Amino acid sequence: MPCDKMSDLDDRHIRLSHTLANAKMQDHTKVAFAILKRLFSAAVAAADPLRVVPPALPKRPPGTVTVLGAGKAAAAMARAVEQTWGPPLRGLVVVPDGYALPLAHIEVATASHPVPDERGEAAAKRMMQMASALGPEDFLLVLLSGGGSALLPLPVPGLSLREKQAITRALLASGADIHAINTVRRRLSLIKGGGLLNAAHPARVLTLAISDVVGNDPLAIASGPTVPDDTPAQIALEICARHDVPLPPGVCRLLKEQADLERKGPPTDSGFAPFDHTTRYPHRHTGESRYLRPSTHAFAAQAPGFRRGDENDGNIVSCSRPFDSGWGERHESPWTYRIIATPERALLAAAAMARRMGLAVMHLGAHITGEARQVARRHARLAGLIAGGHHALRPPAVILSGGELTVTLGERPGAGGPNAEYALALGLALWPHRQRHRIHALAADTDGRDGPGDVAGAFLAPDTLSKARLAGIDPLTALQHHDSHAVFRSAEGLHTPRHIDRHTGESRYLKPSTHAFAAQAPGFRRGEEIGGSVVSQSVEGLFRTGPTYTNVNDFRAILIT
Repeated sequence: MPCDKMSDLDDRHIRLSHTLANAKMQDHTKVAFAILKRLFSAAVAAADPLRVVPPALPKRPPGTVTVLGAGKAAAAMARAVEQTWGPPLRGLVVVPDGYALPLAHIEVATASHPVPDERGEAAAKRMMQMASALGPEDFLLVLLSGGGSALLPLPVPGLSLREKQAITRALLASGADIHAINTVRRRLSLIKGGGLLNAAHPARVLTLAISDVVGNDPLAIASGPTVPDDTPAQIALEICARHDVPLPPGVCRLLKEQADLERKGPPTDSGFAPFDHTTRYPHRHTGESRYLRPSTHAFAAQAPGFRRGDENDGNIVSCSRPFDSGWGERHESPWTYRIIATPERALLAAAAMARRMGLAVMHLGAHITGEARQVARRHARLAGLIAGGHHALRPPAVILSGGELTVTLGERPGAGGPNAEYALALGLALWPHRQRHRIHALAADTDGRDGPGDVAGAFLAPDTLSKARLAGIDPLTALQHHDSHAVFRSAEGLHTPRHIDRHTGESRYLKPSTHAFAAQAPGFRRGEEIGGSVVSQSVEGLFRTGPTYTNVNDFRAILIT
């Protein structure tokens, strides 16, 4: 790094140190929260569909383009397509309740999340019908983002939606991560694990995906409707057994039948010479036996046309190869899958913003998984080392991390989410140091929802737990009962960035509006371009120019000052 740039960063670090050191406790907390909000906004903006979709679109194909999609960002992604390509367009995207946007040409349906419902099943059936009607000259654009798996329940024959709802509830409460949950979901679905791609043959298919999963495996994003799946059914059975998930009789019978069929092995004339792990499986629409393409990992390693692009630090994935649609048949109609936004990129944007503000940054990565309270304790130890001067990083500093944390629920759990539980466990771990160190934190989901309601996560301040105790809430008991929202609600620490526009009914993200931050934080100017959104000060607060709907997983920041 050039010397003048290093000197500039050092100057910002010193100015921010003086600002925070001289602030009174109340103003200090306001400034700290405003900084954390700004970092969160930078992460969200890096995955804004209106920014990441247009550059990923190819030249517009001739004729009418069919657009299908599912996920929390699907409507916003479809809006970006409409604005970039224009008519003629047709199609359907399904989003959770509260995430719909008005579109001119593409229909938007809503369904339940995270437990599927009849509306999602109806939308999935319509999508399969629309895809099946396409011919070799047609073009299908598929838009996927986090939450898409629950929004597209299309049970295999012999399995009811009620049974699928039961297995979903059990998996969500078990503490299993999203990879494990979606592995089971794919084995029970007609549309997941390449089912939509099968239906669309022989049309050309392009998938654009915003990743919300650790590792950015295309098969795990919305359970891979356009990605072939050869995960053995035995793996799904082992997942359920490992997490003590009770299987409804229909689910258990179906998975065992699939596992028995797979153990017979494929015949030798597969035509898949470059691959070793093909799986014989009943064709989901005709009932005849066919070959699924190899798994994502084998495909990534061996398939022609696969490359990891450099557009996003190696995180944009582009896959293109012929598609096999039936027994022993190979077709040359291409399909392409591109990941256009990732948790890594969002976290890097937050880290860049932090450095511009004068903060030293510890970047733990966007791959962190595990029980929320256990991860919080590890991060608390790191924060304590930095705050106590026992680490090379010097305050003011921020610890950034992403990934997907889990919570294993007990009986009669309260209201909360993985991020709020992380923040509560972090506060309890830092409690002995509250008098000596000023440590604040924000843990939130970039989709704006962490548990029930429009709560994205929680802010933690040195006095948060004291406020909760004054309100008659014991933080330790709340943690044991997974009731973190009650703690942060009593301390006014819930992070609720989604705002319902009274005129349009749309949900919008708020920008930070703390006057102390605008006046004191280095590098802030009114009217500054922040994360792609021009902001200005007003009584109402600082608003984005439009709604943001995205999901690149969890965002966690611990600010040590």
